[in-house]
Amino acid sequence: MGILRLAYYTYIVECSDGTFYTGKTFDVNHRLKQHNGVLPGGARYTKIRRPVKLVHCEQYATNKFACQRESKIKQLTHQQKKRLIEDKTAVAKIEVYYEKDKPSEWRNLWILVFLFAK
Repeated sequence: MGILRLAYYTYIVECSDGTFYTGKTFDVNHRLKQHNGVLPGGARYTKIRRPVKLVHCEQYATNKFACQRESKIKQLTHQQKKRLIEDKTAVAKIEVYYEKDKPSEWRNLWILVFLFAK
């Protein structure tokens, strides 16, 4: 049986060269330390672009939805990511699957987006 996580996060960090790196995690602070070389791990991409700073973070109830959002953000252009980061009213609308009465029932859930000032 796996570990129960209360939240999963999709995040964007800005690298020292001005590029963006998008990822997902269940512990944003730990992951940021990895990207900056404080702890072992981190992405190869950010290793040569340190330091990185957290500029955008979204919280999700499941790893599946965090993965889906990560994939969508990675498809955005640099300018589109920049607009997403700068949009202080951004809200991510996702669909959450409920296994109540009807297994095929889908409902909308609004999740606040945590944005970090530069």
